[in-house]
Amino acid sequence: MRRTVFCFVVVCLSMALSAPAWATWSKFTAAGSGLGIGTPSCAQLATNKVACAVLSGTDTMMVNVFNGKWGKWTSITGTVSSVPSCTSDGDGNVFCAATTGAGLEVATYNGSKWSAPVAVSGTLYSAPSCANISIALKLSPSMPQPRSSMRSASQKLTRSGSGETYPP
Repeated sequence: MRRTVFCFVVVCLSMALSAPAWATWSKFTAAGSGLGIGTPSCAQLATNKVACAVLSGTDTMMVNVFNGKWGKWTSITGTVSSVPSCTSDGDGNVFCAATTGAGLEVATYNGSKWSAPVAVSGTLYSAPSCANISIALKLSPSMPQPRSSMRSASQKLTRSGSGETYPP
């Protein structure tokens, strides 16, 4: 019992003496007016710059950009049948896609304007889910390189239990 009380006191003191959070949340900001259905999808363009898309009440993809303040919701596609999904390429472009009766429509925001949607034909049975894939390979001359004289760490194989070895 004493141990439990002691642990409780230590935890309470630790929480009371710990540093406060470093960041604070701001108030919610209205993203403009427009009838959006479903969950919006957003992707970051740059620091303090985000592009979002949502399915509109008229079955189009509506988009908006936050750059310190929200812009105006704008419909940019024909009829779509799913909520959109957005992703960023890390170079200041955002791609938003939604399904249509004939496949997929993808619109791109380049940091200043939205492109006309590009149709991708195919049979889709659900809403798209966009993701950012980034592969970076950085080779440094100061990075140690294997010597050509090094041999493989495994020069002989051992048969389990017998102690017998043989070359691979």
